[in-house]
Amino acid sequence: MARYCGNRTGEPIETESKFRAAAEWRDRCFLGGGSMFGSAAVWSTDNIDSLKKHFIGNLDKGKGTFYEKLKVQLEPAGPEVKKLAAEVFWLLLLCQSNMRPAEKRGRIQEIWGWSGEQLSGDSEFLDDKTLTGVGSAGVSFNHGRWRELRYAILLISAFHGMSLDKRKRIITEPWQFAEWLQAVPENESRQFRHMLLFLLFPDNFERIFGGTDRWKIVRDCMGLSRAEVRELTALKIDKELYQIRKEQEKESGTTELDFYIPPLNAKWRRRSAERNPRKDIDGHASPAWTRDTGDTVGISPVNRILYGPPGTGKTYRTVEMAVETVRGGHLTDEEREDREQVKAQFEALVEDGRIVFTTFHQSMTYEDFIEGIKPILGSEDDGSQVRYRIEDGIFKRLCIRASAGEQEVPYVLIIDEINRGNVSQIFGELITLVEEDKRLGNPEAIEVTLPYSKESFGVPRNVHIIGTMNTADRSVEAIDTALRRRFSFVEVPPEPDLISEVGQADQGIVEGIDLPELLRVMNRRIEKLLDKDHMIGHSYFLSIEDIGDLKAVFHSKVIPLLQEYFFGDYGKIGLVIGFGFFVDEESQTGDDFFAPFEYDDSGSLLEKRVYHLRDVAEMEDGEFISAVNRLMGEEGQS
Repeated sequence: MARYCGNRTGEPIETESKFRAAAEWRDRCFLGGGSMFGSAAVWSTDNIDSLKKHFIGNLDKGKGTFYEKLKVQLEPAGPEVKKLAAEVFWLLLLCQSNMRPAEKRGRIQEIWGWSGEQLSGDSEFLDDKTLTGVGSAGVSFNHGRWRELRYAILLISAFHGMSLDKRKRIITEPWQFAEWLQAVPENESRQFRHMLLFLLFPDNFERIFGGTDRWKIVRDCMGLSRAEVRELTALKIDKELYQIRKEQEKESGTTELDFYIPPLNAKWRRRSAERNPRKDIDGHASPAWTRDTGDTVGISPVNRILYGPPGTGKTYRTVEMAVETVRGGHLTDEEREDREQVKAQFEALVEDGRIVFTTFHQSMTYEDFIEGIKPILGSEDDGSQVRYRIEDGIFKRLCIRASAGEQEVPYVLIIDEINRGNVSQIFGELITLVEEDKRLGNPEAIEVTLPYSKESFGVPRNVHIIGTMNTADRSVEAIDTALRRRFSFVEVPPEPDLISEVGQADQGIVEGIDLPELLRVMNRRIEKLLDKDHMIGHSYFLSIEDIGDLKAVFHSKVIPLLQEYFFGDYGKIGLVIGFGFFVDEESQTGDDFFAPFEYDDSGSLLEKRVYHLRDVAEMEDGEFISAVNRLMGEEGQS
């Protein structure tokens, strides 16, 4: 039965109080039109229509928090409508585990209080046992809460639009009720749909609230393709999950099964990891942030730079670090394994203004980053062609938002390729202010007067900066020493073992070629000829499935990198990848090869060998495999 929920250690989670509360809500409110916390007819049709009018009919996407805007929207509504909003909100939060019971209770009481009455926390439906969540709703649920509330109101309104007899009939039939939900707008994309079905019919519907996990389980357990599973409706996914559960209960001899704990979780997570290596936002497959030490994933220090050779997953990791920083805690293993969900959380936070992503480049200026004077074309009416105004830059705007926040819930600025810009020029006098002890609210806080606006300005302590730095880039040599002192540097080296652990190739081997060892051999040679900052990253090899993919990586990634590293010195490139990737043109010995000129070394120059790199894309598979095997030599056979 799906009502069984387990924690990470496999121990059962107490859910019966939650199911009792949901049953009371169904009878008192959904059917009876009453109230969870009082005796008034809070869930009347008139109140539902009024809530729909004031919230859905007056959506506010402007500035301010969700609660601030909701209060303004409900201001003209009657007190019973505000109580209804609080009870709908109670229902929305019942399953969510990303929010502590005390915080849930406080928000519900806050909304109820807008009615002019206080809501006591003594109700059994507001106790910790009832309000403790059973599943992660994700950052996208939290920061898209207005969408979930809109869906809930539309659902409630549609349900109350039916006769009482029909409502009583379908609310007792789980699959009939789920089929009826298909007519509610946004039904396929809202997490509250899955929560409500789990609360009302816990023997039929799972506590799986994220769409991605639902797709993955069905895809991997049913042997479907990504395209096939994406075509399934939410109801069809529910039915497939129900059948999978029944089969697993029969096989294991118990009903106490949960898709998020052993043994079920291993059956689909392993297959997902094998079939879907993660990719960073540049499209390169990259590993999970699983080898953290010290402060590399925590929310302190506030200034961090990830540095390493190209292809090691630096940009990939900033996405997870930014989400974890805003959340104030680590992603769970389950969340980290679901890259699509992490990206969805990241994008929701970007849309919400909590995370800002930018890339430094040579033309980036202080005026772009902090503030500057920008021209504005005037109109013919005002008698001028051009006017000027002071415009805030990327970093200043983020700091203003962070200062205006209702709490310190962090803000993150991601600076990709931070070393490509002139850091001293871009940060200006603010390079001192980003130090942790110089932040606003700290004992050594400092404010400066900005040159254009003449405003007093300081950096809030809840603004975090995460940068990336490609060590193979020659601009690293010119990195400002002031930046070095104010940032913690986290090395992100190549990790060949990840190719066999999370890459597409079975055990990291393609046509007998050991990809992790191939990378190690090349990187050992590069480090000897140059340094470790110019190694080749593992992420280029993670998406390789067959020999064609390996050829493509050599053609478009490995060889162009070596040409850049060694400035066209084919002798050193040859020491890395061997003869198999070169065409050896015969030496010219004719006396008429050079123009007539007396030069003592012309004879030896005629004997010089000239090499040209082969076009890997044009090589036969057998030729390419032979060339790679020659590259690895005895080292590759150990």
